[in-house]
Amino acid sequence: MVLANKNIFYFCSMSAEWYHILSKIHWISVLTFLLVYIYKLILLVTNKTGNLDSFSKKFRIPESIISLLFLVTGIILLTNTGNTSNFLWIKIILVFASIPIGIIAFKKHNKIMGILCVLLIVASYGMAEANKSISKKQLRATLQNVPAPKIETNTKDSTQTEQYQKQMLEYGKQLYTAACVNCHGENGDLGKSGAKNLKTTMLNEQEKSMIIKKGKGVMPSYSSLSDAQVQAIIQYIDTFKK
Repeated sequence: MVLANKNIFYFCSMSAEWYHILSKIHWISVLTFLLVYIYKLILLVTNKTGNLDSFSKKFRIPESIISLLFLVTGIILLTNTGNTSNFLWIKIILVFASIPIGIIAFKKHNKIMGILCVLLIVASYGMAEANKSISKKQLRATLQNVPAPKIETNTKDSTQTEQYQKQMLEYGKQLYTAACVNCHGENGDLGKSGAKNLKTTMLNEQEKSMIIKKGKGVMPSYSSLSDAQVQAIIQYIDTFKK
């Protein structure tokens, strides 16, 4: 039992590459599932119930596989995400509600339930997109409110330079906490949402800056960050290796 739990934990702590692959599989399976249900709904509302029953019978196994794929990949991604919100939980509720409603609708030829099922699936996608949009706005506002260091460097004054460097590290820590900690963790090695381990990364400063500004894989871009903010974050995450 303990060994099984360790294996589950290891699987849930997947690499960025596996997280990216599962994200693609999840997206494709969800889109396929939605298209299948839209097609079945068209057959239902146009009173082609014979064609609907025939399609449902022939496509039963592939549909079950697609449903299982998007549910399993969704659950795995959920256990690995660092960005949970009310929108995410509402999305999950809508998806799980749509499946039994769809099964009953297409089996009993109930048009209202069929329409409701498809609307729930579309609404769940809308929730996901709305969550991304709101999260970006909230993050941008949070980052703008992080106070930047006011002391400027002066190589002739070692005390002032040291104080400035401390302020820059604190500035970087605040920015990191606002933008990165959910996925990378406080020490850089949490690995949520496919985040890379910042303790072991071999990227140079320029590569880190480019990934922060432009994003990579499932990591979003932080193009709204100024060069000074990016530099402060890099200086802070470099302390994880010490």
